[in-house]
Amino acid sequence: MREIKFRAWDGAKLWYPETWAGSDEYVAAHKDEDYDTDMGLLFNALDNLHRQTTVILMQYTGLKDKSGLKIYEGDIVGLEGIPLSNSPVSFSAGAFVLSNPEVSSEPNLGDMLRTPVWSALEVIGNIYETSDLLAKAVI
Repeated sequence: MREIKFRAWDGAKLWYPETWAGSDEYVAAHKDEDYDTDMGLLFNALDNLHRQTTVILMQYTGLKDKSGLKIYEGDIVGLEGIPLSNSPVSFSAGAFVLSNPEVSSEPNLGDMLRTPVWSALEVIGNIYETSDLLAKAVI
């Protein structure tokens, strides 16, 4: 069974919280020590409180790249000399897939969990901070 983890993009930076607290309107990303099981979210953690409409949540795929870095939705992964390399990771039709809209609208490499090539991939950036890498895909 894979580990369920998320990260968030708030328009300025990526957050990698240990714990999430949320409601229909807000989400808070914080460290475990900022949360008390009896009291809920502690006041010092309210700086990380965001409206759900202002953050983008990305799920961990359960996979790691060739360097051991966790691969999340929104990461751009590369594989030297392979078409559609420098592709973003997305979740589509029940699977984590690689596809690059700069090159093709069709998903390539398919379900990452069933593709042995994932262990040779390298996270080289993400679609929010380094989107220019998508245009540099090998065709």
